[in-house]
Amino acid sequence: MPALPRPAQRAPAADRRAPDRRTALAALAALAGTPLVAGCGVRWVSGAEPTPTAQRGPDDEARERAVDDAHRLLAQALALAPAGAGATAPATAPAAVQQVAVSVADACTAHLRALGADPVVPASAQQSAPGDASALAQELAAAAARALDALDGVGGGMARLLCSVAASRVLLADATATAAGASPPRVPVVPAPSSAPAAPSSPSPDAGGVAALQAVLAGEHAAVWCYGLVAGRLVDEPRARALAAAVAHRAVRDDLTGTLRARGAEPVGAQAAYDAAAPTAEAARLLAASVEERLTAVYADLAAASRADRALAAAGVLRTAGAARGWGGTTVNLPGLPATGEDGLPLPTGTTTAPADPTPGA
Repeated sequence: MPALPRPAQRAPAADRRAPDRRTALAALAALAGTPLVAGCGVRWVSGAEPTPTAQRGPDDEARERAVDDAHRLLAQALALAPAGAGATAPATAPAAVQQVAVSVADACTAHLRALGADPVVPASAQQSAPGDASALAQELAAAAARALDALDGVGGGMARLLCSVAASRVLLADATATAAGASPPRVPVVPAPSSAPAAPSSPSPDAGGVAALQAVLAGEHAAVWCYGLVAGRLVDEPRARALAAAVAHRAVRDDLTGTLRARGAEPVGAQAAYDAAAPTAEAARLLAASVEERLTAVYADLAAASRADRALAAAGVLRTAGAARGWGGTTVNLPGLPATGEDGLPLPTGTTTAPADPTPGA
């Protein structure tokens, strides 16, 4: 081990004289001529320091709208929630409505934290909150549509978050309407992208978008295989639903294969088998829910990676999040995103209880 350098010897007190005025002025002049402070990267400039101006963009506008919607939905949910759940007034709604109101409040709180906003309801939102479950269901669906409308102009990270928030609101709208004994509101229409995908004769230069499409295709391959296993463990209506899901995923798989070939990419192939098991009917349902939830995450990744494919990605997020819920999945806050802590950041790996991802078998 090399020897450490000895500390510099300090001069005797008699030799430590204060610099005279000429020496001090020379040192200041030399400092003024130095463009950077060594080791800090700070630039010295003459005159007044310029004040940076924040440029508002589509992300900021989309975030503000999503935050306003989340605050309003949170106020409406708390107006229906039971005492002890943050309710602003004693709840008179049926027990089923009170229960789903708590879920809506929890989801809105998670959305606000993920959006970097305070999960406290403004006074203006509290005063205008109607205590009606059917109105809450309609507003959830309308807020989901507004989140989807903003997809085309925002950055990748915001697109991923808006897709997930929209899917969450759609799921909660259905649950709220069901609890109120009303028909579920219409699922919002995903807007078409402003730019079309690359033509077959012009392979897409967007390597990130192609890679995200390949990941989605790999997930659809796994879904087709897993639903064959799931269907073999179920009977009657659940079996028919699993077989229909396999057909639907196979159709999506074929479409994705054609899209990738049109862009000059060789589509990823299916594995011979996947490391997934479903020894019982209940395990089969859990496997189906897990496959759909993980596909939700992959489609959300596609929304972040490829602006041209955001309509496809958003439709996939909504479809797979709803399918996961239909198989007994419980994720409603941010479908397809990691579980978040109180600060809105993803929890460390290993803190969630999601089933293991089906991985290729040997």
